[in-house]
Amino acid sequence: MQYEGQCLYGRVILKTEQTCYEITACHCLMYQKWNGYLLMRFIIERGLSIEDKTNVSYCHFFAWLVQKFCNKCSHFFSKMFNPQSHYISVTLFEQSQIAFLVTQFYIGCNPMYYKLIEEMALFTQQHILNT
Repeated sequence: MQYEGQCLYGRVILKTEQTCYEITACHCLMYQKWNGYLLMRFIIERGLSIEDKTNVSYCHFFAWLVQKFCNKCSHFFSKMFNPQSHYISVTLFEQSQIAFLVTQFYIGCNPMYYKLIEEMALFTQQHILNT
């Protein structure tokens, strides 16, 4: 099955053959500041194609991460360098309705006004920094 999604204006189209059914949530402060909430994402480890890269801008936050986003609507996705992978918002792929939440990262950073109650693997900020 091919997963395909596009930004709000349809200017940036992402495609992958990788099965996308495991959602991870990241509560880190960077994503909270970027979009005002946690990031619910798929981790694409292989085979992501980006159509019309001329509409993609880049923002290098860290040596290990670059944010990519549409020049028109600012819909964003991330690329990690080690390990090589992309973080794609779950709402980007229409097929995401059959996915489920499996892992939360930076759980100690989430604000008090929300809490996810599913049982899954949980990683604190210190755990992430130590690995």
